[in-house]
Amino acid sequence: MLAVHDLAVVDGLADRAGVLRHDRLVEYGDQQTVMTAPSEDCARELFLATSPVPDPVKRAERQAERPAGRRAEAGTL
Repeated sequence: MLAVHDLAVVDGLADRAGVLRHDRLVEYGDQQTVMTAPSEDCARELFLATSPVPDPVKRAERQAERPAGRRAEAGTL
């Protein structure tokens, strides 16, 4: 088991991944599934907030997917 804050490390090294929230495991499974189709809202928000999207149109679409009250300020990701 390896605990990291850099999701690129998870993407490059892990077969399985988990997401902790307030010291509780809220998402666990196949790395590809957890990172691309998380079932928990907090995991989804984590990946939306940490995955850079250079295309401004796609960035706006991704920000619109965030729950109200959790959207980033204009111009940020």
